[in-house]
Amino acid sequence: LPAAAIYTTSDMLGKLYDEDPLTQLAQPAHYGKVAAALADESLPAAALLLDAGNAVYTGLTGDDGSAVAQALRYIGYDALVPGVEEFRLGAGYRADFFEDLADSQGSGGPVDVLAANLLERDGSSAAEPYMVYDLDLGDAQVRVGVLGLTDPDTAGQLPQRLYGSLRFTHSANEEGSLAWEWERYQAQLERECDLTVVVCRGSAEELARFAAATTGIDLLVGGSDQAGTDVFLNKDGQPVPYVCGGGSALTRTVLTLDEAGAPVLGESALLALNRYSDDSALASLTAASAASLERAGAARAGTLSGQWEEGFSLTRQ
Repeated sequence: LPAAAIYTTSDMLGKLYDEDPLTQLAQPAHYGKVAAALADESLPAAALLLDAGNAVYTGLTGDDGSAVAQALRYIGYDALVPGVEEFRLGAGYRADFFEDLADSQGSGGPVDVLAANLLERDGSSAAEPYMVYDLDLGDAQVRVGVLGLTDPDTAGQLPQRLYGSLRFTHSANEEGSLAWEWERYQAQLERECDLTVVVCRGSAEELARFAAATTGIDLLVGGSDQAGTDVFLNKDGQPVPYVCGGGSALTRTVLTLDEAGAPVLGESALLALNRYSDDSALASLTAASAASLERAGAARAGTLSGQWEEGFSLTRQ
């Protein structure tokens, strides 16, 4: 039978290289290895590639996320659901990062930013709530809807200057419920799609509770947890597969057709990124960023002055 696949990552935290440019320590999992893992896959070209957020990491260097945007476009990601690290960039860098992802003229392909609960002050959407992607399985076309839910508590984790006037739940959602945000779009997705994927910032425990309060979700993609796969039960007692890349794995969920021609999800697997080599083309593409980070790490941050005390301690003044 013809097959497609849904791949996901999460919490990659700006890792692009075999060696951290700041510390010179080995990085066993990074986006270069995601590219290598996908190149090693033998499934047909019909695939979705999703990132569940915290793709960037500002650290101490003031990184603007541009190299990560290059990587996501080069690798062929279809969508990103922003995590708290994307908002930690600050309003200016974040806007540039999202624009770099969406640019239809840049190298690689554009990447959709999805967040159904990300709103402007006036309540209008600050990102696309969901997108519907067409996957060709032989002569059949399967419509897969992907809805993003960023962490409703993002504002509680950051000073307001970093997220400005953005809100992370609709005003009518007084309890900040993920289930409320999903149900706002559920009917639309059920009309438009054959399968629905919800990419959601939350731990496995949180998403198990989310699944138990909802219906209509075919695959849950999590962030904010270790790599893993599981199966939760929804409100009707139906199974809901769960996957999370956890910063160390590329998840793969196979999609096939049953005998009646209806799309069905197979088992999910974790592809450990430390098994793969770096992608040399991506390393070359982001080499300038690596050099910039090395310079930032070597820059003098300050000077200690004063009279040092004699005796056992070399750190006491």
